[in-house]
Amino acid sequence: MPAPQRSSKTPIVIAIVAVVVVLLLGGGITAAVLVHKGSGDGGGSPLAGPSSTSSSSGSGSSSGSGSSSGSSSTVYHKLPACDAFPASIMKSLVPQGVKTDDKPDTSDDTYYEQTDCEWDNIDADTSADRLVGIDLYAFADGTDPAIEEAQNALSDDESQSKQDAGTTDDDGSTYGSVAAVSGLGEGAFSQNVTVKSDDITHGGTELGMRVGNVLVELVVDGDEDNQSKAMDPDEASQGAQKIGKAVIGWLNSCSNCTG
Repeated sequence: MPAPQRSSKTPIVIAIVAVVVVLLLGGGITAAVLVHKGSGDGGGSPLAGPSSTSSSSGSGSSSGSGSSSGSSSTVYHKLPACDAFPASIMKSLVPQGVKTDDKPDTSDDTYYEQTDCEWDNIDADTSADRLVGIDLYAFADGTDPAIEEAQNALSDDESQSKQDAGTTDDDGSTYGSVAAVSGLGEGAFSQNVTVKSDDITHGGTELGMRVGNVLVELVVDGDEDNQSKAMDPDEASQGAQKIGKAVIGWLNSCSNCTG
């Protein structure tokens, strides 16, 4: 799974690139991409959004077991607003951060609806940049029932990430091994990514998971010492898992999302 890309240390804007490179899901996961304004190509992306091919891939495992929260069989017809995500958790991972993106969308693909959320502290007076991106895809019944559609998409994502593992792409993104993640439901996995360019180095953890019929793709990305090195991989991994657990509660707390 490609990583967020940033260029030189000048003012930064955040761009969401939907359905970019072939990535998890065989189509990609919506990506959080950090781009410095006026500095050229921003480069690749982490988890890029589901493609319509995932609905008929049949590559996922059955939807029988899932998150220990008991939400693996829940069908969500709506998605919660980004503002409803626990603020205290986000503040601990993105000090001085602000919500920079909030895109509730109805996808052109008839199989899912999508919400993208991002928080970052790029404009804060800090030597350590942090970004958290969370993308939700609520699948409807397609070739398979909605929950199986989401499971198939997650399985496709993992397969693509395994293909990327151990490689470095043209944008300087180096992909680590894919690791199973416990406590976040059946099929949850993560991958560390480090991005190096002539001017900056950053990196973090990308994580894919499923909650009922919702595919969850998230990234925790950052740098240290004024973009001279990537954030600590253990910090990024632990942060991604913390966000993943909070996402389950975030979805479950939406009282009108399942009606």
